[in-house]
Amino acid sequence: MNTEPPRPVLIGARYLMDGRFYEVINITKELLSFKDTEGRRAVYICPDDFNQLLHHKEVILAECAPLAVSTSVRMLNSEDPQVNAAKRKHFYVMGIRESFQGILPKKACLRELEVLRKQFGDPRPPSYGSLWKWTQACKRANWSPWSLIKPTSVLPRGKFTPDETSKIIDRYINEVYLNDQRHSVAYVYSLIKGEIYNNNRLRRETNSRIIHMPSESTVRRRIIKLCGLLRDTRRLGVRAGQKANKSSSQWVEPTYLLEMCGIDCKTPMDIILVDTDGQPLGKIAHLQAMIDIKSRKIIAYDLSKTPPCAGKTLRVLRMALQAVPGEELQRGKMVLIIGDNGSENFNDTVIVILNALGIQYVFIPKKQSDANAHIESFFKTVNSFVHSLPGTTFSNPEQRGDYDSVAKACLTIEELQEKFSDWLENVYHQTKHSELNMTPNAKWDRAMAKQLPPEKISKADLDGILRAVEHRSINGGRVNLLNLQWSGPGLAELKHKLKPKQKAVIYYDISDLGEVWVAHPEHPTELVRAVAVNPAYQKGLTLYEHELVCEQLALEGKEYSDEIACCSLLRIHQEIAEKKKQHKAKQKKPTTSAATEHQAVTAPTAHPFTSGTDDDTTPGPSGPLRGFYLE
Repeated sequence: MNTEPPRPVLIGARYLMDGRFYEVINITKELLSFKDTEGRRAVYICPDDFNQLLHHKEVILAECAPLAVSTSVRMLNSEDPQVNAAKRKHFYVMGIRESFQGILPKKACLRELEVLRKQFGDPRPPSYGSLWKWTQACKRANWSPWSLIKPTSVLPRGKFTPDETSKIIDRYINEVYLNDQRHSVAYVYSLIKGEIYNNNRLRRETNSRIIHMPSESTVRRRIIKLCGLLRDTRRLGVRAGQKANKSSSQWVEPTYLLEMCGIDCKTPMDIILVDTDGQPLGKIAHLQAMIDIKSRKIIAYDLSKTPPCAGKTLRVLRMALQAVPGEELQRGKMVLIIGDNGSENFNDTVIVILNALGIQYVFIPKKQSDANAHIESFFKTVNSFVHSLPGTTFSNPEQRGDYDSVAKACLTIEELQEKFSDWLENVYHQTKHSELNMTPNAKWDRAMAKQLPPEKISKADLDGILRAVEHRSINGGRVNLLNLQWSGPGLAELKHKLKPKQKAVIYYDISDLGEVWVAHPEHPTELVRAVAVNPAYQKGLTLYEHELVCEQLALEGKEYSDEIACCSLLRIHQEIAEKKKQHKAKQKKPTTSAATEHQAVTAPTAHPFTSGTDDDTTPGPSGPLRGFYLE
C-alpha cells in the first residue's frame, strides 16, 4: 500500500489529463482551477478528487511549479522583501564568521556588529540572540544564504471565520455575485448582513448561539481568492471571460511570401457617402481585403457598395491571382488563406473555386478575431484614415461628439475608392511597420529577391474557373437569365447554328453581371460576348445584390423593371447599412437570456474531467463543486 503523502499542488505546475497539458492557475480550499496550455478549455476539480486521480495515475504531474524546483531561484529576485532580509542576515553572519572563525564572544560580537552595521548602511544592528540563531541555521545548511529565507506560513490569516458564516458568504457569492447582473461587493455584503441580522433576531428569541458577523474585507478577500477565469466567465459571459483571460504565443512568421494570407471584411466603413447630386446615402461602403502575413502587404481588395457576399470574395481573388503586364512580381497565388466562416467565405461557390485552384482555406472559430490578427490590425489602421475624411461617423457616438457627419459628407463611392487606393499605395505600403521594422513594400521586395516569382493565372483561365454555367435559349438576339438580359452582335448568328429546342451555354460571373459569354454546346470554347441591356443597373452588380432586389420586389408585389430595380438596389444598400448598425448596437448590450443560457453546468459522476468536449461552453459551478470542464 502506498503511504506516501500527496505532493502539494502549486500555482504554475502542469499536469497531463485526458491527453492534454493543464496548468494550475488558482488554488482555494474548495477548488483547484486548471487551464489548457494550448487551448481555451478550463477544468475545475475539488482537492480530494484530484488527490484520488493522482493516486490512481489518471492525472500525472508533467512539470513542477517554477519556484518549486529550487529555493535558489528566489535569491535572483532582488525585489522580494524576504530575499532582501535573507541577504542582510547572511551579510552579518559571514562578517562575524570571518572575524571570529565560528566562535561568538558576546562583547566582541556586539562591537563587530556595530562596524558591520555602518558598512551595510543599516539603521541598527541585529541583537546577539538573533545573530546566534542565524549562525546556527547557516551551519546546518553549510553556510548557504537560502537557509535564512523565512518559510511561508501555512496558518490561516487573521481570525477564523465560523462555518455558519462561511456558508452564508459562499452562498451569496455564488448566487448573487457570480451572475451576469454584475452586482458590486458592497451590494453582496449588504445582503449577507441582512441575512445574518434576520437569523440572529430569530436565534435570540430561542436563546440560540448567534452567527458571527463578517467584515466587508472578509467577503472581498473571499471573492479575490476565486479563480479569475471562473469569476469573469460567470459575470461577463463565456466569450468575454475567455477574452479577458486569454494567453497566446508569438505568431511564427511564414518562410515565404504568399505562404499564408488573411482575408476579412470591414463592413460597413465609418463614413457617409453621397450620390452625384450631393444627397447623403448613408454608410454603404464595404471593404474586403487580403493581406500577405509575411510582408503585411495588401495584395488584393474590393471597396464598393457591394455588401459581403461570394461575389465580393471572388473579386478579391481575381485581383490577387490575375496576371497583369508589368506586375509579375506583385501579388500571386497563395498557399493558404485564413478567414472567418462568414457567408462571403463559407459558401459552396468559394469553396469549390478554391479547391479548383489548389488553395487551402482555414476557417477560424467564431468571435476569435485574434486568430486572424494581421488583417484585423490593418482594419484598425484603415479606421485612422477613414476617420480623417469628411463625413466620417467615427467608431462610436462618444468619439463623434458634436461632429455632424451628414452635413460634412461630400465623397462619392468613386472618390472614396480613389482616395483609398492612393492612401494604400503611397502611405500604408510606404510606412515602416512596427513589427517588421521596415515598410511592407521593402519587406516584400527583400523576400521576393530570395524566392521564385509568384504564380499567376491568365484572365482567360480565371474566367473559366470563376464563371458559373447555365443553359438558355437565344431569342431576338438576346439571352435571358435571372430576370436580366444581355445582347451581342454574334448572338443572332449563334442562334442559327443551334438545333431546334437546343439551348446555348451561358457563362456568367456572379461578381459582375454586366456581361456574359455565350457558346454553342458542341463548341464550348468558341465564346461570344454579350453585354448588359441595362448597364446602369447590371454593370458591377453581383448575384447576391440582384437576388436581394428580386426578393424585395416579390415582397412588395411588384414586377421587375429596370427603373424599379435601380431604385430598390440603392434602398437595399442603405437598409443593409442600417441593419448592421442596429445589430452592432445590440451586441454591445448584454442580453439576460444569452447569459443565462451559459449558466448550465455539466456535472460529472465517475470521472471529473470526462464530461466536457471541445465544444462545451459551460461557464462554471452553480452548486456544490466537484469537477467539471469549461471550454
